[in-house]
Amino acid sequence: MTKSSISFRVPEKLWGNFKTQTNALFLARAPFLEHVLHREIPHLCADLKGLKQSARARREISKTLKRTGLVSVNIEARPATIEALTQALAEHNVLRDAFMTRLILFLRSSDHFLGHLEVPKFLTKKAGKVFLEEMPTSPLKAME
Repeated sequence: MTKSSISFRVPEKLWGNFKTQTNALFLARAPFLEHVLHREIPHLCADLKGLKQSARARREISKTLKRTGLVSVNIEARPATIEALTQALAEHNVLRDAFMTRLILFLRSSDHFLGHLEVPKFLTKKAGKVFLEEMPTSPLKAME
């Protein structure tokens, strides 16, 4: 399967913490991010259906991100995933760097971040009369 490269910039501290966390999990970052992107793009399109960010808002987001100190990241991904991401971001005028930053933030989901969003830190699931073990809401914490 041929792979292409996708580039984006994210805050340096966020990327460093993400790298540390994925290294501890022995997780290959590029394939993991590509898989998450492939699965999340349809949800992005559904959530933003009929909406388009203004050029002014996009510029402000770009300026704000630049002030955080960005690091450039390249990952390999399937051409279909890259094309779908590019098309979705263009259709809704969303900045790639902002989307990737948000994606990584949600993957890492600290307890403070979840509290700010009023999302529970742990989930429990009841399947019939059987309760499954409590699991962190944060995807990477759940993997830990």
